[in-house]
Amino acid sequence: MSETWIIFIAEPEQPGWENRKLPMGGLTDILDEQWDYTSTGAKPKIGNRLRQFLQVEEFIDPKFPGSSTHVREGANC
Repeated sequence: MSETWIIFIAEPEQPGWENRKLPMGGLTDILDEQWDYTSTGAKPKIGNRLRQFLQVEEFIDPKFPGSSTHVREGANC
């Protein structure tokens, strides 16, 4: 099985820049990092959506307390 590290970045001065502040106050152009474990090796295309993971407390499995409980396709890249 192959794996591909995908880094989604934004062009400088694009809308939403204020949401990309790092804890120390600096800015990053990285929107998201994901791993693709499919064997296709296909690269993301402009307009692909990032996956958003969240945890809803009432659905947490005690065996995996840090795991996401839900996932959805997010905003356009």
